[in-house]
Amino acid sequence: MLKDEQVEILTSIKDYMGNVTDMMPYVINAYRIADIAKISEYSLPLIEGFEWLNEAISLTNQFHDISMSEIKEIFEELTDSMQYKDYVLTADLFEFEILPKLEEWNKKISDVLEIN
Repeated sequence: MLKDEQVEILTSIKDYMGNVTDMMPYVINAYRIADIAKISEYSLPLIEGFEWLNEAISLTNQFHDISMSEIKEIFEELTDSMQYKDYVLTADLFEFEILPKLEEWNKKISDVLEIN
């Protein structure tokens, strides 16, 4: 049985991944059309959010089989594509690599919360 603090962290993870999943089409579109203002608006919150997600997943790893290392290479490629302003590749990485992984992880966290 999960403690209240653990439920709170897992719920926060689930909520965050849901919010990012909902926001992702806007992020992808901003990169597809090279909307620099929107890209700038979305970038820092995403980076900070992924840093928090990494920490929260690590704190709760005894309850699930999620590991940020699953997308480490994708993040490295994403960093390169952003650095070189390859907006099409960045959009593709968000759409076809990161978004499906977040959806998969969100399901896993939801399952953990339902069991408890």
